[in-house]
Parts: sequence; C-alpha cells; structure tokens
Amino acid sequence: MSSNRLHKIFNPRKGLSRNDLHSYGKSNDQNLKNDIEQKAMSSSFDQDALEGWSELSYDTSALQNLDKTYFQPSNLTWYLVGIATIGIVVIIYLNPFATNNNTTNSSNDSIDEIISLNENQEIVLEETDLIVPSKIENMHVVSEKKQIQPEKIKEEFSEILSFHTNDLEELPAVELKDNDTRTILNNRKTAKEIYLYDLKLIDYRAYRSKPTVKTKQVILSGTPANMEIKNSDDVLVTWKITDIPYIDYIKKSVRIFGRENFKKALSRFEIILDSYPTDVNANFYSGLCLFNFGEYKNAIESFSKCIDSPFTNFDEESLWMIAMCHENDGNQTVSKKLFKQIADTKGYYASQAKGMLNQ
Repeated sequence: MSSNRLHKIFNPRKGLSRNDLHSYGKSNDQNLKNDIEQKAMSSSFDQDALEGWSELSYDTSALQNLDKTYFQPSNLTWYLVGIATIGIVVIIYLNPFATNNNTTNSSNDSIDEIISLNENQEIVLEETDLIVPSKIENMHVVSEKKQIQPEKIKEEFSEILSFHTNDLEELPAVELKDNDTRTILNNRKTAKEIYLYDLKLIDYRAYRSKPTVKTKQVILSGTPANMEIKNSDDVLVTWKITDIPYIDYIKKSVRIFGRENFKKALSRFEIILDSYPTDVNANFYSGLCLFNFGEYKNAIESFSKCIDSPFTNFDEESLWMIAMCHENDGNQTVSKKLFKQIADTKGYYASQAKGMLNQ
C-alpha cells in the first residue's frame, strides 16, 4: 500500500481523535462518552470507527507502527481504522462463508494490507459485524417519506414519557387479519425500563437469570506486520460459538439501529430472537427495521408479538405501527379501523390517529 493511499484513508480532518477513542474506552464518565458520541455523529466515518474500535476495546496501541512509518503523530486522525480492520477480515476470511452459509458480504471496504497486530493482541468480531443473511442483504429501504427514522422514535419515546401520568385505562383490540380481532391480554404489567442511546428497552435483567445471547465470533490473532494479504500466513483465525451478556448485545444492537444500519441491526435482533423468541425489545426493533424495508406483513407479526407478551411497555407504539403497516401496504380498510380504535383511547397516538382519519 502506498503512502498516498494511506494519506487518503487516514486524511487529517476535524473528527474523532485517537485521544477521543482512548477516552471513550477507558472513561466511566457518561457525559464525556455522550460528548464523544455526539462528535462522531457529524460523520458516518466517525460513527463506524467508534463502533469498529469497540472490537479492539479502544486499544490504539496497534497504530504505533503506522505512526513511525507514514505520519507525524501530531497530525493523525484515526477515525477510519476500525473500518479498515473489519474490512480486512471480510476480504481474507469471509468470502467463502458467504457462499457456503447463504450469506452475503455486507462490507464495501477494499484494503490491500493488514494493519499490524501486536504479538499477543487479538481482534474479536461477531459474525454480524461482517456478514448478514442474504434474505436481509437483499432487502431495500423504502423511500425516506415512508420510513420511520430512529430520531423520530427517540422523540416519540420522550414525548410519551411526558404525556402519561398514569397507565392507560383502556387499550384497543388488535387486528391481525382482516376478519380476526382479539383484545390485548389481561393480567399484563409494565416492566422495568432502561434507555440506551435514548431508545427504550425492557430491562430483562430483572426477569431473567443472567440472560445471554448465543452468537458466533471470529478471533483474529498473530503478527502480520503490514504484510500483503496473500502472504499473511501468520494470522490465526478461529471461529467459536459464545454467549454474550444480553445487556451488552442489545446495547450494541440498538446503537447500530440508531445509526440507521437497518440490515445489520435486523440480523442482530433475529439472533436475539433465536435465543428468546418472545423478546419484546428484539421484536419491536426488528419490526421497525422491517417497516423501513417495506416488509409490512412481517413487521405486523413482530409488533403483534410485543402485544402478546406479558409486558405492556410497547403496546401503544406497536399498535400504532401495526396500523401504519396496513396503511402503507394499501390495506386502508383495516388501517382506518385501527386508527378509529386508537383515536377513541386516551393514548399518545390518539390525536395522530384522528389526523390519519381526516386525510
């Protein structure tokens, strides 16, 4: 790789600095972390880098060799190294898996050399960091006008919190099919909630004993030392099935969703559902992803599972989204019936439902 190409990849710019990455990984100050996240939001490169460096625990020591070879340290901005690292693994090791496991490479990176790893250093990546199932890869987002963006969801969550002083006294019937209605289950309760990246979640740590998510990881280790890919025999690659704490897995998943990477997010939510088919968090956010792909029937199924659950936390949002799915799918007979039911309640979406009826 030429120094010119390296300059293009690591071109100095106003963005995340190496110190930002280091501070983000080492600090327990949530305000500082939030400031760095906001800084990263100004650039999709910085957002991906912040995510990519999480796989290295924000250890920037791997950059020391590049410091000496190509740049003056005072001029460095290493916001793209996380992407490069992941791209390398995709190119070298995952193309065969794409054919054998009915998966598609989701990375567009093209890196000619391997960034040096220290002798005892390992990169641990999840399968979803590199590839997504072909059925998801082949989905395409609908027009922006028909999407519901993460920022809109965050705004509504905040407004719903302010709107309600008590639990809803009444919830409407849920229509799953044209001639099939049923009421929301009795004896349900509001679960303990947490907010991660301003997105609402049920805190399942209060209801499951040490919840984990079973996933596949690839471990990359060795000392390639800027070797050409074709000569990088010193790199040891190991695949393993492992259990990741649920809270860690869902946190990363909603962060990816919040960055509008709906394909990668959906693949992660489906992995959660493999372990917990009735998980409200995964069903709700996978429903939002499917909605943005125009997969309305599948989205309705996901949102309906939220209302079938023992917890009421996402009932309002799920019922509204079911109505919107029918509306966008051209089934206005059902959507108007649902909008009428919503409008007759005292819920947050009542006024919006009336607006839909008056269109």
